[in-house]
Amino acid sequence: MIVVTPHLGDAVLGCGELLAAHPGAVVVSVFAGIPSGAYVVPEWDAVCGFGSPRQAVTVRRREDRAALEVLDAEPCWLNFPDSQYRRSATLDEVGVRLGRALRRHRPDLVAIPLGLLPGDHELAHEAAVRLMKHIKCDWLAYDDAPPFQRGYALEDRLARFKTEHWPVAQNPYLKRHAGECYESLARGCARAGRELGSWLAAPERCWRLSP
Repeated sequence: MIVVTPHLGDAVLGCGELLAAHPGAVVVSVFAGIPSGAYVVPEWDAVCGFGSPRQAVTVRRREDRAALEVLDAEPCWLNFPDSQYRRSATLDEVGVRLGRALRRHRPDLVAIPLGLLPGDHELAHEAAVRLMKHIKCDWLAYDDAPPFQRGYALEDRLARFKTEHWPVAQNPYLKRHAGECYESLARGCARAGRELGSWLAAPERCWRLSP
């Protein structure tokens, strides 16, 4: 199985239990590129305690690898920078590199984000949807919105497909254990008045997709 995710950590937060049910899965993080240290530190990186964008992504990659090891999953990081670093990627560019990653791993099942948040989430979703007709396998979508933002555009997004609810084998212990590896995210959430634990405990929602 391959899970496509916008950012480092989004896969574990959005479908960590799905990953736990599929040992050996590959997680393709689209916007995981390390930016130049010359950029001004964005607000979110500062909240998480980082002094430079390069430090932020380097640490997040290390946390991501540790989290995925808990779930017996393998990271695949694409080199597009997170949009907070003021670098934009086109849909065509993302589609080409994402397609290469999927074909290289020859999946029998691909889970993609529903793209319920603007920006990187939408772009990752649209790029993955473009590949559905070219890569023959089963396709799933998972709710990639934080619990405090759930419901945003969900029905509109699902209306594009024929969908069937996909039951997820619950394994909250492994998901929580993996989520605890994202120490910088927990720090940022706490300073923003959010609890990472409640995010990890939110029920996962997945759907089987047909164009």
